[in-house]
Amino acid sequence: MNSNVPQEQMRTNDNSNGMESNLKESMDVKDSTEEAQDSNSLFNHILQEDKIYIKINSEGMQKLFYYSPVNEPINVPLSEGSIEEYQIHSIGGQKYYPLIVGYEEAKIMRQEGLFSNIGDPIKNFFGKNVVIVGVMQRTNKATDMIYLIPLNEGEWN
Repeated sequence: MNSNVPQEQMRTNDNSNGMESNLKESMDVKDSTEEAQDSNSLFNHILQEDKIYIKINSEGMQKLFYYSPVNEPINVPLSEGSIEEYQIHSIGGQKYYPLIVGYEEAKIMRQEGLFSNIGDPIKNFFGKNVVIVGVMQRTNKATDMIYLIPLNEGEWN
């Protein structure tokens, strides 16, 4: 794993409402399992709080981010990691933001060699230093492709 490989800067997608509508529609399917209810609850909370934003990377792929401050409690079912680690870290005297990754997005990041284990730092991840603190449980919903981070849209470089 090479955490020093810089990521391409992302630009804001000004037309994210269509994506949000499609994502909300995908979450309207009701499932009887508790896990599905948790993911629906999480996603509905995300949409209601208007803390979701979409960035487009240099290849034109949309990346879904959710702003969740470290001082607000979050209830996210994790398959790896710990919610208690969702706090700003200091590594080598530098600030690293905690990053919780959706299940499918984590698989992609691992295939690309961006991280392999919980606790791995990634330098210059879309302009910020981050540390992977968790991977969400698989939901087979849009939340599998989301990033939770304590940075709002305007705080990215």
